Amino acid sequence: MKKIKLNDLPKWTQWPDRLLGLSEWKAAKRTIDKVKKEYDDGKYSEILEYYMSKDHPLSPEEVRIHEYSYYNLYPDTKICISRGENLFETDLNSARKLLYNFLRDVLSKCTKRVDHIFELGCGHGYNLWRLHKIAPNIKYTGGEFSENAVSLANHLYKSDPNLNVVRFNFYDQVYEILEALEKPAVIFTFHAVEQLPSAKHFLTVLSKYRDRIDRVYHFEPVYEFYDETLFGMMRRRYTQINDYNRDLLFELKSREDKIRIVDQKENVIGLNPLNPLSLIEWTFI
Repeated sequence: MKKIKLNDLPKWTQWPDRLLGLSEWKAAKRTIDKVKKEYDDGKYSEILEYYMSKDHPLSPEEVRIHEYSYYNLYPDTKICISRGENLFETDLNSARKLLYNFLRDVLSKCTKRVDHIFELGCGHGYNLWRLHKIAPNIKYTGGEFSENAVSLANHLYKSDPNLNVVRFNFYDQVYEILEALEKPAVIFTFHAVEQLPSAKHFLTVLSKYRDRIDRVYHFEPVYEFYDETLFGMMRRRYTQINDYNRDLLFELKSREDKIRIVDQKENVIGLNPLNPLSLIEWTFI
């Protein structure tokens, strides 16, 4: 990977211009309607249509590659990524390997500890599918708001009883997906809580199932991890202007009498350098 200077970031993305008000950008409230329009009516509708247009079944990996093409990104496309506070040039395929190797390294140990793993806000279940390839004998369930993504998942995994994706809404008062749980399970999110301007409701509802949850892992951008440097302030402003989550860590720490943060890793990797993925691992006490 080739290191990139922060001053060169505008060569890779329009976001510095937008954040400085040098190009037009309309900020929008991240409501359920906004999420539905952007993902269900937009991205996942197009991907499902693409899948159904083929005369042979596509693999989850082929679907994922097409999903990136929705953003004009292809396996050999050169992109700027972040690792910690540093920027690098690499190709999309190499960046994806770094990202999913991290996900695998963290979650693969869970496959020896529990027999059920949930991803909330899972899209069409790609992350679960990758975990399933590592440990096929445990159960994987995904919850997803987009009807089109759930429909796509039903096509992709229809022959596998251990991998299932169902409708789920973070804003529900009851999480039906967890109601039937009898043994403690692992729950993780991956760039999903970011769609919630506040994590308060989600964590409140999740606490109803505390006796059924072994561990929770958030692979998410974490607003509170952005420092006071120019890069950190750009990341904060990016989060604000997109109305992404800004209180996940705060809400977790405000429940310190009920939960324990086991581990956290800051700004591990960002395929979008202004929206990097961090890890927070926690458990109920």
